Order: sequence, then structure tokens, then C-alpha cells
Amino acid sequence: MALGLDPIGQPGLIRFTPDLGIAWRYPYNSKFGVITDCYALNVTGEVAWACYYTDFPIVRVRAGTITGWANEVKGAHALVVADGSAVLIGGYGEDRHRVVAGTIEGEAFSPHRHARLVMPNGRPVPQDAAVMGRGSELHVVAGHSWLKLDLKALTTG
Repeated sequence: MALGLDPIGQPGLIRFTPDLGIAWRYPYNSKFGVITDCYALNVTGEVAWACYYTDFPIVRVRAGTITGWANEVKGAHALVVADGSAVLIGGYGEDRHRVVAGTIEGEAFSPHRHARLVMPNGRPVPQDAAVMGRGSELHVVAGHSWLKLDLKALTTG
């Protein structure tokens, strides 16, 4: 390893070319702050969404342009988005499987529904389950089960 080179992932979000060259890096001078740790990432087509530590803004990167919304929901580890709506899943401690649905408009995420993510039988989501958003869908992989919920199910219950 050469001394003086920054780690490839230091910007927190990078877009690669098909031959693994770097096409774009999240800018350090973004008005939404630096990405210290990307907690939630949702990539669909040519658009990437992220929610990251420390202030947890929700940002969208489309064609290299960053748009963002302030957010008071801390610690979400999954993000589902579509048509001006967003759902943040997770948090710290007891909020590990919290579901917060709302709208992204103006300059902020506005929550309007709070719920809890559970398995179809009503039992808690296992601690080792993988929970991830892709576009307007939430995927939960728990053991040999792969569950999928769409944005409508998450926002209306």
C-alpha cells in the first residue's frame, strides 16, 4: 500500500465505471455534510439514495446532482423510496425494527406514520436478518426466508 493515498471508499459514496474506474465521488463540500458512515443505501437504475451518519439527511444522487432533505430519524439502516415518499427502517436499541414513513418535500423528511417491522407470523425480525431497500421495495432475508414489502404496505400498514 502506498503511503499518502486516501482509501478508495473515503468519500462514502462512489460510482464506478463498468471497468471499475471511478466515475464520480461524493463531494466533501456537500451542503448535506460528509458521509462518515453510510447507514442506509438504496440504488435503483441510475439513482442512488442514502441516509448517513452523523446528521442522517436523506440524499438522492441522480446524474451527479445531489438533492437532500433534513431528517430527525436517527440510525435507520434501510431506506425505501418512491414518488415523494420515503420509509426509514431501523434505529438504535429498541428502535432496531422501527418503521417511519413520510414524505420528502421542501427541505425536510416529514414523518407521518410510525410502526414496527415484524415477521408475517407477528414474531420479531431475527437479529441476524438482512434488511435492505431497493427502489420502492423492502427486502428482509431471515434464514431461508426472503420477504418483500412494497412502499404502499409500509406506508399504510
